[in-house]
Amino acid sequence: MLVGVPICLLLLVVAATGLGVNVPASRSSSPAADAARACALHPGTTVRISVAVEGQAARSALVHVPRVRHGKLALVLALHGAYANGAFMERYSGLSRLAERDGFGVVYPDATGPRWRISSDEDGSDVQFLDALVDRLMAGGCFDGRRVSAVGVSNGGGMAARFACAGDDRLAGLVTVAGAYGSLPACRAHRALSVLEIHGTADAVVPYRGAPHEPADDVVGWVQGWARLDGCAPVPQRTQVQVRVLRLDWSRCRAGTAVAHLRLDGGTHAWPGADPPDPGPQLGISASQEAWSFLRGRRLAAD
Repeated sequence: MLVGVPICLLLLVVAATGLGVNVPASRSSSPAADAARACALHPGTTVRISVAVEGQAARSALVHVPRVRHGKLALVLALHGAYANGAFMERYSGLSRLAERDGFGVVYPDATGPRWRISSDEDGSDVQFLDALVDRLMAGGCFDGRRVSAVGVSNGGGMAARFACAGDDRLAGLVTVAGAYGSLPACRAHRALSVLEIHGTADAVVPYRGAPHEPADDVVGWVQGWARLDGCAPVPQRTQVQVRVLRLDWSRCRAGTAVAHLRLDGGTHAWPGADPPDPGPQLGISASQEAWSFLRGRRLAAD
């Protein structure tokens, strides 16, 4: 699942989220199309695309372009957890259904091997892939390069965070769910970035306050780090949005950005509102709805 996570906890997350169990293949049986053609491929369906990446074998993803679009679309990169793939992430998150309703594009990249390379002692080949993927999708002409955001769950949350910090400043927003952040490289982002983090206090895979061997995984500490990078007010506003869901909002961030955190009291290592529902308490929120509500108006911040 994650670097340094014991096998017992790895098995726990597989059982908790279904990652690695009956992972579906792409809906499309045709050969993968060049990502630059995604805008012309069967709107309203999910299709497999291919991306050439220098020094790597061709990489793959699924992309969903909604049936109805008005002007250039916002694009969300949705990164799966370990032992999964883009097809699993589409079903698990339900983001394509939301995209059809609200008119945005979603791309579900596939990792190579069992997980994304997120830690500082691993190479940047996955960052390179995501950069190439965004470039090729933008070449198709239907996506807005100033409205590209990333979401991710678990290991995919860490990957989304690494991509946001890689120094290329491609993203208008970032949403991570149950992510691990302690092993990430130092952040090299030059722009302020809107960030929402969602995490359960009963997460046994990535403990909310970090683990003895990974104290840097402390979730609130990581979010506060983004608030400092964005120049936000140091003390967040606290709002009880559900009985077991507390929202923290840091205000007055530079360049119109926002930093927020949803603390899920008793929440486990899961994507709230997933399909099928995960074991553990049902908290009355949908991570997909929360993510899109946070991202829908975001645009790339000024330098």
